[in-house]
Parts: sequence; structure tokens; C-alpha cells
Amino acid sequence: MIATKVEAKVKLHKGLRFRNEDAKDLSADATMLARSFGNVTEENVFTFEYTLKPISELVAMDDLKLEEVKSFPFQCMISYTSLEGNRYLRVITK
Repeated sequence: MIATKVEAKVKLHKGLRFRNEDAKDLSADATMLARSFGNVTEENVFTFEYTLKPISELVAMDDLKLEEVKSFPFQCMISYTSLEGNRYLRVITK
């Protein structure tokens, strides 16, 4: 075991959407995926899939100027408790 009380949240740009995810794990607007893992070992793997929303949806978004978009970032936040009892939060943005 390498950590306890492990939780991961993935936040997508509004122009992206998750694929093959349970609706219960997604936020109301489906841009945040949250999962709890409890105790983890080096063998644990967390994966998720995402894709670009259809162009028709992107064009219809009032607050998204598609011609100005250069990237569609996402962020992963991993919180956990170390074996020593310290609480940590790691944030990765791509």
C-alpha cells in the first residue's frame, strides 16, 4: 500500500466530454469526473477517456469562440493520505 483515502477528480474544458463513464461519477454539467479509490498500491491504475464534443455543439455554445480556441485543457486533482498520516493534493494540468 502506498496511500489511503485516495480520490481523483478530472475537470475537462467545456469543449470536451467524457466517454464510457457512469453518469453517477460525473458532475451535473458532465465536465467533472470524481472517483474514490480508498487504499492504493503501485499496481492500481486510473484511466479515463475523453473526446471533443461534436462541432455542431461547439458552434452552438454562446460563450465559446471556436476560432479563438488554441487548446482544450483538462486538469486532474488527486488527493490522498500518506502512510504517515499527512494529507496531500496533487494537481496536474495538460
